Amino acid sequence: MIMYTAKPLTRGFSLVELLVVISIVTILAGALFVLINPVQQRRKASEAVLRANFSKMCLALNACGASYPTYPSCDSFADLGLNSLSTPDGALYSISRSVNTIQLGASLPDSFGGGTCYYNCSFNFDTGQSANMVEGGASSCID
Repeated sequence: MIMYTAKPLTRGFSLVELLVVISIVTILAGALFVLINPVQQRRKASEAVLRANFSKMCLALNACGASYPTYPSCDSFADLGLNSLSTPDGALYSISRSVNTIQLGASLPDSFGGGTCYYNCSFNFDTGQSANMVEGGASSCID
């Protein structure tokens, strides 16, 4: 008489193996999310747009000051040829004038507690000299 012994079924994975794989994948996904950090990437993108826009604003102020050397020309955004100042979201642009000097400013408040990043530049009509774009504020400004 031939006797057969029952072989254990080895198809598939055990519950413990599946849980180990799921936990490893979760840990790796969490580490990747920390490295990518979409909130920080969005902030850096907004600051890059602010910096590019403000650089162009300073160039427009310098060009206007060189073209129209009499004060108070160039004392509004329209005089500088700047019509739409809506990007990035939350950015604040300002123009102020003092004795023979016009100063531009731009800032981007940080809603995540990192502080406000701001830039400024100016043009002096007495000397015809401009102050280049200066970065200030929080250490959260992009490098």
